[in-house]
Amino acid sequence: DYTYDCTGIVQVMRCALEVAHRGWGESCVIGVAAAGKEISTRPFQLVTGRNWKGTAFGGWKSRTEVPKLVQTVMRGEMNLDPYITHTFQGLENVNESIHALHSGECLRAVVHIGDSGLQPKALPKLKGNVKVEGGWMKQLSHWSDTCQCEMTFSVFLPEQQSRTAPLPPVLYFLSGLTCSDENARTKAHFAQEAARVGMAVVFPDTSPRGVKIAGDEDSWDYGTAAGFYVNATTPEWNKHYKMYDYVTKELPTLIGGLFPIDTSRAGITGHSMGGHGAMICHLKNPGMYSSVSAFAPICNPTAVPWGEKAFTGYLGSVEAGKEYDATELVKKYKGPTPNILIDQGTADGFLEKQLKPENFAAAAASVGYPCQVRMQPLYDHSYYFISTFMRDHVDHHARALGLRPKL
Repeated sequence: DYTYDCTGIVQVMRCALEVAHRGWGESCVIGVAAAGKEISTRPFQLVTGRNWKGTAFGGWKSRTEVPKLVQTVMRGEMNLDPYITHTFQGLENVNESIHALHSGECLRAVVHIGDSGLQPKALPKLKGNVKVEGGWMKQLSHWSDTCQCEMTFSVFLPEQQSRTAPLPPVLYFLSGLTCSDENARTKAHFAQEAARVGMAVVFPDTSPRGVKIAGDEDSWDYGTAAGFYVNATTPEWNKHYKMYDYVTKELPTLIGGLFPIDTSRAGITGHSMGGHGAMICHLKNPGMYSSVSAFAPICNPTAVPWGEKAFTGYLGSVEAGKEYDATELVKKYKGPTPNILIDQGTADGFLEKQLKPENFAAAAASVGYPCQVRMQPLYDHSYYFISTFMRDHVDHHARALGLRPKL
């Protein structure tokens, strides 16, 4: 049914065509023939239904598609080392590299012209790559210049219909206290609906890890896995705990460089501490996100124990935390006003003392900001609650990002 030639020998090209099945066989020329060589065959071979075609780069367009192949190398999914069989030092040895290629013993040769004096930047490390709902769930670690440590994130890439299809938009999911990048991707039941609409989803970690700050492991609601998506200013925390800049600046730039994703079309959501993070990232960056939602968010952190503890420790005072409080920020917000969808369970044990959705709803109403708070009877704070309403949230973002018609 299919044959190909990769030798560059015109006689082999003809044989490959003629052994293809009569009626529907397809033969593809990949090899590059010597200058002046011509291919020939009897017309009978073609009029009986065979197809003869050729390709360069496997049909990948050099300007628009080959960069996607480069991204797979940068992500660690394709190892080029086995194909580089010869290395030469110095431009004076360039002729030797050409001779090696002509000898037939060399696949690819690399010539190091000289020492640039620059330290090559380490590429991210691929930690996981799992097929799910037709797409891929990838986990990577990388050095973060913002947090000055190794950071981990996960990303779901939906299956694209073709290599030339438009790049998918992205939804950022910020997780809550005690979580890592793995909790929501594993338990939130997002993949089926995200795959259906063609949306990429990124799951950042919730804090730096392994940086050994005094007290960072003493409690579950402060320090490790509790970065609160702020830029810390107190001396012991300000070197590493820059989660706000990481989520809004460094990570989107990294995602855009490593993955076939349209980062200019973005939405953001999150749960609990992550819901707080999603709301403040939008309110502090008008127009950056086309859609916003949250599951049981900490809506008014300067007025609750979780926020008081975090802001005092990371920022030096609760007053300083008002710059990271959605209820305070919405009162002075100027910019596009995408509707904020909030789902909150009525049986949530943290509702009265820690979350305060009524405070945010009142502040939003006072300035005419559109906000929909849905109180869900008998649901708690868990991923059972999140997974139940995840489909609604994906649909909310899909419509704002142009993947489905707006209601």
